[in-house]
Parts: sequence; structure tokens; C-alpha cells
Amino acid sequence: MSEYVLALERAFGVRAIPASEIKKEATKRDGKAFHGRNRQRIQYRGLWYDSKREAAYAARLDMLLMAGRIAGWDRQVPFRMIHDGHVLYVYTADFLVRFIDGHTEVHDAKATWKDKRGRVRTHNDRWPLIKRMMKIFHGIEVKEV
Repeated sequence: MSEYVLALERAFGVRAIPASEIKKEATKRDGKAFHGRNRQRIQYRGLWYDSKREAAYAARLDMLLMAGRIAGWDRQVPFRMIHDGHVLYVYTADFLVRFIDGHTEVHDAKATWKDKRGRVRTHNDRWPLIKRMMKIFHGIEVKEV
């Protein structure tokens, strides 16, 4: 594991789980895997992504890495929200981006749209709560891409 991942483990008191150990379970519908509204799992460089948007953002991060604009990035990084020794929620960030100057950002590929009233909507109604919990428990602002 990289020094960066080990430092995160020490700072947050959690164990980083490699992407190879993370298994996504999809609900079955008519014998076919179902991953939500109109989402298709996409393969990019041998890895499966949950949506076209996520795979396209991984390609963009690879380009930024080759151009030297970022130091590196990881995908499907779990963050545990722990209170009084109990895990309240485990949020799996789409991307953890490390920049050249040393700071890191959590990026999440979210599909959004405006409803009839003009409010911005997302597929996950709990998303605003998850963003607030990440800010409170880890001091991390999650950016939607």
C-alpha cells in the first residue's frame, strides 16, 4: 500500500479497502443485473465503473495524471462514519484525488437534473445528508463532478 493510504488509515482510524476487495451487489430483476435508473456498468482499462459518467471521469483523471496536473487518484475509497465506537454509515467515494501540492479531494460522479419546480435532484435522496456527514466526521468537502 502507498504511504498516502497508510497515512489516511492512521489519520481516520480506518482500514483502506483495495478496490479489488470491494464487491458491488446488484439486485436481480428478470435474471439481469440492475444498477438503478438507466445506468450501465462500463469497463475502462480493465476496471468496471458504475456509470458512463464515472468511467469518463476516470479517463479525465488519467489524462490529468499523464499531464502532471495531479499526483494520483484512487477509486472506490470507503469512509466510515464512526460515533461512540459504532459505525453509523460507510460511504464509498468514487474518487480520491491527490494533487501535486499535497492536498486531496473526494470527487463523486453524480447525475443531476432539475425537476418541474427547478430544484436540483439526484438519484439518491440521502446524498445531501451523506455530504454533511462527510464534512462533520472527516472534515472533507465532497465535490460532485
